[in-house]
Amino acid sequence: YLYKLTLRFFSFKLVFHASSLPLPGPFILAAPPHGVFTFGHWCMFGALHRLGVTIRGLVASVVLWAPIVRQVCVAVGAIDASRHVARTYLEAGWPIGVAPGGIAEIFEASRNPPGGGLREERVLLRCRRGLARLALSTGCPLVPSYMFGSADVLGAPLVDSAGVLRRLSRRLRVAVFLFNPWPRRVPIVCVVGEPIAVEKKEHWTDEDVEEIMEELTQRVKELYDTYKDAYGTDKALVVM
Repeated sequence: YLYKLTLRFFSFKLVFHASSLPLPGPFILAAPPHGVFTFGHWCMFGALHRLGVTIRGLVASVVLWAPIVRQVCVAVGAIDASRHVARTYLEAGWPIGVAPGGIAEIFEASRNPPGGGLREERVLLRCRRGLARLALSTGCPLVPSYMFGSADVLGAPLVDSAGVLRRLSRRLRVAVFLFNPWPRRVPIVCVVGEPIAVEKKEHWTDEDVEEIMEELTQRVKELYDTYKDAYGTDKALVVM
């Protein structure tokens, strides 16, 4: 019931840019942006489950330490975001999904001017080379996607001009910030792109990693530019 209520509240839609999805077998779904809370990602995982694709969502290790939160995460199939756990599930045949920017990306949103909403969509992706390393070590395809509206549901955290909360969050590996806890009723649309095939390699080079990340970044930008008018946003996408 709560899942259906969430779908209706955000008017959630799942759009496939490529006709070849859902994929058989394991894959890595990269879905920026993270936002203050990943409402859109939970909607997406539920929608894909209805299509017969069960994805394990990655969550920060510290989130699984909290007793009640841990039970909720386990109930919806979330797993630890450590590389070892992610690789174990991929090799066991499970697809995984991740918002690559994580905690650090939340603070990037606060750099936009307050008051009139976000003038830019700022996502951390190009620097998340662990995605490419995980794909190379398992030979699993990378699936680019974009979560329109995810960054607007709870907006940007209150400006941390001194960077104190940012440093504390990095140290604790959990987001520590102040924000308006009441979600805005904005539409969330997830656009899933065409998979990027990755050849499994026991020994890869920095060039292999950079090549994959460059292609993933370009694919995400293309999805954003292709669908931003249909979604109704004029914000520029900044990928870091």
